[in-house]
Amino acid sequence: MSVADGTVANTNAMSLASNTLQLQGVAGIATGVTMSDIGAVGAPDLSVTFNKATSESTVSAYRVMLVPNANVAAFNLTAAQAVPTNRYINVTPSGSNTYTENFGASSTDVLGNPLVNGMTYKAFVLSIADGTNAIGNTISSGSNALQLQTVATAATNVMALDTNETATGEDVLVYFDAAADEATISQYRILMVKDANVGSFNLTAANA
Repeated sequence: MSVADGTVANTNAMSLASNTLQLQGVAGIATGVTMSDIGAVGAPDLSVTFNKATSESTVSAYRVMLVPNANVAAFNLTAAQAVPTNRYINVTPSGSNTYTENFGASSTDVLGNPLVNGMTYKAFVLSIADGTNAIGNTISSGSNALQLQTVATAATNVMALDTNETATGEDVLVYFDAAADEATISQYRILMVKDANVGSFNLTAANA
């Protein structure tokens, strides 16, 4: 509206209406991103869990990405949007409160490098706007830092023999072949388990 100055003009004037514009925001942000090593044999055991965006109707997809810890400081929304399609896991929103994705042996980080033991990573989740309810993408906060670890190599061909010399536990001799990669081992522990308990004896029990 043009307001008259009261001298040259005494009547205000209204322009024609503009085009119609609907205010649109950005995609909801994934939260609570956490990473864990659910096994100990390398990349296939790396798991990322995150909470859905509060306004998931604004999200068409989540992209789960792994960033080497040394590159985290420079990783932002612009960098996340430029990551090629073969370097992240794409997740379609399903309404679940949480999502969990596991990275496989062929997975890479955002730089395209294979995931390797000894390297520390952080996970990020990029929310892709649906284009209707939102037009801008968003990036989550980084997860906890996690270093991939490998398991100690197991001994093989374990055999127990009774020498029948003293009729005590001292008669038992245990033989085994050394682990294929002893560089992963600080010590061997030889444990004797009653036959009735063998079915429930596992790594957790042995560690305890």
